[in-house]
Amino acid sequence: TQIFRLDASRKDLPTRLVDLAPEEDTWVAIDSDGKISRSIDDKRPRISGYEAPKWLVNAKTTDTLYLVTKKGEAASIPVHAVPQADKPSEGVPYSRICPLNSQDKLGAILTLPPESALPEEGYVVTVTQQGMVKKSDVHELPGPAAAKFTFVRVNEGDELRWINITDGQQEIILVTSHGMMIRFSEEDVR
Repeated sequence: TQIFRLDASRKDLPTRLVDLAPEEDTWVAIDSDGKISRSIDDKRPRISGYEAPKWLVNAKTTDTLYLVTKKGEAASIPVHAVPQADKPSEGVPYSRICPLNSQDKLGAILTLPPESALPEEGYVVTVTQQGMVKKSDVHELPGPAAAKFTFVRVNEGDELRWINITDGQQEIILVTSHGMMIRFSEEDVR
């Protein structure tokens, strides 16, 4: 039995597991085989050689992890639900801990803090391989969910390549593999 003291402001709200999880710094890693894990402590995992993860993100155990496929479908899970491992290769396939299946190829990952810690003005900017740019309000994203959802619509023959959190006032620079570049204000993005 564990007994927890909640502050008075949460007295009328239901208690969620994330409310009881300790807030700890951790690293979430996904390797090229699709195995996901989080570090046992706040030390960055080894990131060289064969053991290097494909995705690596620093998070708190109270954050929500968004796994977004190349086709724009996503799953959101609490970071504390990601199994711990010494090395990313010792993790479990991400399809075992979220509603995505093993055929869903990841295009990007990101973490967001709990709703109460989100900034008033915050956006998620996504860019596809063919240059489609979209900006979404972070407050419109669902928290941890049991079903996958559409994070961003991706056209046929295109795929999601980049995702980032912004404050809505940034400059965006897109560079092609041929060295062509464009720079524009995030305020111009719908």
